[in-house]
Amino acid sequence: MPVIEPHAIPFRTDQVVWQESDKDIIIRSTRNGTEYSVQNVGADIWLVCDGENSVADIVELLLAAYEVDRDTLQRDLTIFLNDLQTKGLINFK
Repeated sequence: MPVIEPHAIPFRTDQVVWQESDKDIIIRSTRNGTEYSVQNVGADIWLVCDGENSVADIVELLLAAYEVDRDTLQRDLTIFLNDLQTKGLINFK
């Protein structure tokens, strides 16, 4: 699994459109038409992948919102962000 540096800033690519509903966020790749649905923590992460928040910022936001230990959160966040990047939904600056 690739390492994502704490100072990296995730942003949504220009190859996605997304819509927020009451329970989840539907993300569609304009590159291949594939749709993805994220809920709960995944939706919270998607919303802060705005090109402004670093990975370290996102960790702190999630630690404040959820009862989880830092190591577990950082591992799960890295997995989720790598998955979004692999699917072409986000990138990093």
